[in-house]
Order: sequence, then C-alpha cells, then structure tokens
Amino acid sequence: MYLFVEYGKRFNFRDLNETVLMHQDIGFGPQYINYERQIEYSTLAKEAIRDTLSDEAISEEMRILYVALTRAKEKLIMVGTQKEVEKQIQIKQELLELIPIGENKLAHQIVGRYKTYIDWLELVYLKSKQEKQEVLELFCHQTKDVLQEKNEELKRNDKCEFKPSKELKKKIQEKLNWQYQNQNLTTIPSKSSVTAIKNLEKQETLSIKECELKVPLFLTYDDKLTGAKKGTIMHMFLQKLDLRKNYTENDLKELIDELEVKHFLSRQELQTISISKVQKFLTSDLAKDIKKAKIIYQEKPFYIYLTAGEIYGGEEKEKVVVQGIIDLYYRNSDGKLILVDYKTDFVENMDEKILIQKYKKQIEIYEKAIEYATGEKVEKSYIYSLYLNKAIDICEN
Repeated sequence: MYLFVEYGKRFNFRDLNETVLMHQDIGFGPQYINYERQIEYSTLAKEAIRDTLSDEAISEEMRILYVALTRAKEKLIMVGTQKEVEKQIQIKQELLELIPIGENKLAHQIVGRYKTYIDWLELVYLKSKQEKQEVLELFCHQTKDVLQEKNEELKRNDKCEFKPSKELKKKIQEKLNWQYQNQNLTTIPSKSSVTAIKNLEKQETLSIKECELKVPLFLTYDDKLTGAKKGTIMHMFLQKLDLRKNYTENDLKELIDELEVKHFLSRQELQTISISKVQKFLTSDLAKDIKKAKIIYQEKPFYIYLTAGEIYGGEEKEKVVVQGIIDLYYRNSDGKLILVDYKTDFVENMDEKILIQKYKKQIEIYEKAIEYATGEKVEKSYIYSLYLNKAIDICEN
C-alpha cells in the first residue's frame, strides 16, 4: 500500500480569531471593547482559552498525522511544498541545539511554533540525525529543477516519430465523427407541465428553445392584476365552493369576506371575482348534475408518464413525466366519470371552437390521468367557460 499525503498545508486555526472564544471546561473569553475610547483588545480569559484551544488543536493534528503514518503497509511517500527549504531546516537545526531535550523527544516550545506536518517531519528528521538513529530520508527538489526535467521530457516526447496505421486512423475518424443516434431526444424535457404542453399546441416541431429554463415567478412578481391573475383568482374561488350546497348571493359574499379574513387573498384580489358569473355556473345544468354526483373530486394534482410522441407528435417512445392539476371530475348518478375544466379566457367573437382548439391536448392529458388512476374511461369532458357562461362538451365538437 502506498499513501500520498499533502504535508505542506497549514493547519486551520481560524476559530481562534473569533471575537468570543469558548471552552467546555474553562468557560468563555470575550474581546474587551471600550466604546467611549473606541478601542478593543484581548482579555486574559480569552488568551488563556486561546492557548488551551491551540494546544488541543495541535494535539488533534498530531493524532491525525499518527493515523496517516501508521496506515501504509509497504512504503510511505510524504509530499509537501515549502519555501526556502534550506533556510527553514537551518533554523530548525539551531532551535534543536538551543533547546536540547531527552533522547527521541522534541521540546513542546519548538513543536508548538510550527503549524504544518512538513515542519514537524523535518524536526523529527533533524532530531533523528542528532541521535544517530535516522528513521526517514529527506529529499528536497527545487521548483526550477522539476520544471527543467519536465521540459526535457516534453522535448524528448516531441522528437518521437509516431506513424498511426490505417486501422487506427479509421478508428480515430469514427470517434471524431460520432453522433448520438437520439440527438432529437436531447431537446425534449424529461418533465413537463400540462400548461407548458398547452403552450406548444400551435407549434409544429419542438426546438431546444422550448426547453430553456424560465425565470421563477417570485423573481418576476408584481402586484398588477393581469387577466391571467384574475383567472387564477376565479379558479381558486370556485375550488372553495361546496358544489352540493345552494348558494345565495349573500352566501357568496360571506365566503369572499371569509377568504379575506383568512388571508387567502387580498381585498383588491377578491374584488375581481364576478359573483354573477359564479351564480350562472351554479345554476347551470352542469352544476345541477354535479350536485347529484355520487362523489366529487376538486383540485386533484397528478403525475403521469406519457411518451414524447403522445405529447409533441411523432413516433418517439421516450417517457416524459407530466404534472398538472385537474379542476374537477365526478362520478355522476349513473356511475360515469365526467371531467370539468374551468376557463376564464376572453373568447373572440364568442366562438367556443377557439377554446376547444386551444385546450384539446390539455383535456386529453387530464382524461388519461383519470383513466390511469381509476382504470375506467372518462364518459364526457366539459370546458366550462366563465366568459361565455356555458359548458362546452368536448366530445360533441
């Protein structure tokens, strides 16, 4: 086993420079600050704790070094960098002579002065030479010598003549000209939302631009009530309704006040809710059918695997995770599954076919999600347009 360790890195004593030092046994030592004179300096308590923490840190580094030195089985190669090596070794030699101590020992004052493994190893090397019991060899290499040797090696390699065979040239050419056979799949996101897919409806092909990351909503937020935000508010209000209950106009106003008190929405946002449109929905034939439903599911999130071909067209079988939220689906009195999707869009010329064309793919994905979850076919799918005050049967259009 060969073990290589970087021994020239300085120990980390940054924690000893904090304004307040703490020790589990001694306590804490703060920095003294005189605000009137605008001066600060260390306290005796802080210096005492700093010395103790320093000794403990050095002891821990010694333990780590011991573990590193005792793990090699065949040979231990210790590598480290140091500036002015000869000068540093001369200083250490003089210190060892100045503060002599017993055989095979190093003075605490000397060891504590140095903060790298390579310094400690040099002390051991010099001490072992003094005791005539050398335990390691020290090799010092100058940077210029290492660079010169490397340059000479590069020059020798440059002179080597290498003539590749035709077979090797062919293999290299094949590697250079290689192309990923499913290159088109790299432009398809592995996860998408129903909304994102809906936005691709008018595009014939998928390009890499469609997969670019968008700026998060919280970075683009503003308090202007756009048409899209008003639509979201209307959706949220419809989700708060108990569709089996008969609401009066006052009931709806009380619900709006309750949402304000509970901070679901602000007063400014709640004022955009059209009570008249909500009432028209609640009195529609669709709402009457929902009231008689055996079970109603509102605001149901889902994840479903679809092939890229199902989403973007084509024959691609690559799986894409699609996530979304279904506004409402229910099991009617006959036990059939019915899907309902609320829309608040402005409809030009009151043409309901515009909504069908725009949201057909989205409705299809909702149907697949319900069928996958229940194992049953969706009997009917409706778009309820709050702008048109009308339920549009997708199957009939």
